[in-house]
Amino acid sequence: MRVSKALTQIKQLVMPIILITILCLVFSLGSTLDLNTKRFLLSLSLAIKSCILLVLPIFIIVFVACALMQMRKKALKYFLLLTFFVFVSNFIAVFFGYGFFHLISSYPNHYFIAPIKNELVPLYIINEFQIISNIHGLFLGFILGIMLSFYATPQSESVLEKAQNLCSLLLRFLIVPLLPFLILGFAIKIQHEGVLETSAAGYGKILLNFILAQLCYVIILLVVTSGFKARKAINILGKVIPASITGFSTFSSAATMPVTISCAEKVLKDKSLARLFVPATVNIHLVGTAIGMNIIILSCITLYGSPVPSYQEFLPFSFFFAVMMFAVVGVPGGSVFIIAPLIEQYLGVGTEAIALITALVLLFDPIDTSFNTTINAISARLFERVYNFIDSFKFFKLRRSEELEIK
Repeated sequence: MRVSKALTQIKQLVMPIILITILCLVFSLGSTLDLNTKRFLLSLSLAIKSCILLVLPIFIIVFVACALMQMRKKALKYFLLLTFFVFVSNFIAVFFGYGFFHLISSYPNHYFIAPIKNELVPLYIINEFQIISNIHGLFLGFILGIMLSFYATPQSESVLEKAQNLCSLLLRFLIVPLLPFLILGFAIKIQHEGVLETSAAGYGKILLNFILAQLCYVIILLVVTSGFKARKAINILGKVIPASITGFSTFSSAATMPVTISCAEKVLKDKSLARLFVPATVNIHLVGTAIGMNIIILSCITLYGSPVPSYQEFLPFSFFFAVMMFAVVGVPGGSVFIIAPLIEQYLGVGTEAIALITALVLLFDPIDTSFNTTINAISARLFERVYNFIDSFKFFKLRRSEELEIK
């Protein structure tokens, strides 16, 4: 049993180790590659990116529709409240990351601007193509899922569940194994254009700010959840620490879910609510990701010499970021695949910068997962308080025996 657990943890370390190795090799030996080889590898990365973008809307439709179908009619009221809670929480987290970055970027020479020396162009041009956009896929998933939650038949349930299993298999055994090749070409482009050297100097500061931003949010959430009582806040933190440690070691919020449920039960008055809240939000309530990824995004924008987006520019991105969290896939760093098109569309970030963002998100994923599980366990207590407050009004009165029933 212990050997099996150790092997599982070793497997989960493989991808970060591969990515670190690629970045180190490109940084040290990239200059020895001839120009055509670099152009070919860049073309390969662009081809992989195009394939991922092509199938991504289908994955979004399937994952969202399946999640909603499983809620059933009797969970509609709970679902609406939970959806609103998760959306607002994710949206606040995105803007928290934005505000935190504004605060730290007020200090001079905090980041390095990387001038482009020699632009590397691909050997052949890959035209990106999508049948429908990710946003349209998300809305279609919502519509299909709500319809099936009321009118699902055994046949439709079976088809959708098989589609979900197929999408999960493709992600785990096809798309994720291709990540090193996706990163390799863009990393070579960064090295060739002279960006990698100056970017590497800023990685440590990005990681520090990545951790500090999420840590500050955890402290604020603890204070609010505990009713501004320091002793109670420390007590809650002590009860959720196991989820933090497990999340860091497993690289997976889903794998940490049993521990997160156990921690949430200790901080909630209604234990059955913990057993419903955590599984329903494990892959959509990603507050740590919303904060940390935006620290990385804004850091990389600055690294490339572009100005930090204004509040007006960042607002639509924040809205769709919070919405797209409902479609995040359950694989390490899966959120970056969903958010990457938004970064390019709303923030005007180039392909090479997105490659750097992807690499950093994947490298920092253990820390990100730890904060996600911690915040989710604490948020269960906050949701319980909101739920009880709404339930206190006769108009919104919910029958707990029905709403908290777990299928």
